[in-house]
Amino acid sequence: MRSQFERTTGPELSYRVVLEEGEGLVWYDRFRGRDRRLEREPDASAARRLGVTLLRLLPIDSQL
Repeated sequence: MRSQFERTTGPELSYRVVLEEGEGLVWYDRFRGRDRRLEREPDASAARRLGVTLLRLLPIDSQL
């Protein structure tokens, strides 16, 4: 079970998300054997990013 968990959560199949000061969220992963740093949410389409941006405009903080 441990080897299965380590294989499916390794850097080749997952992201490490870090809140960097002055940068915001940054995603780290490994692609084709090389580490990479992503400043936009990976695998999110332009339409999805637009939808999230529009949702931020709604006054729903009191509902959280």
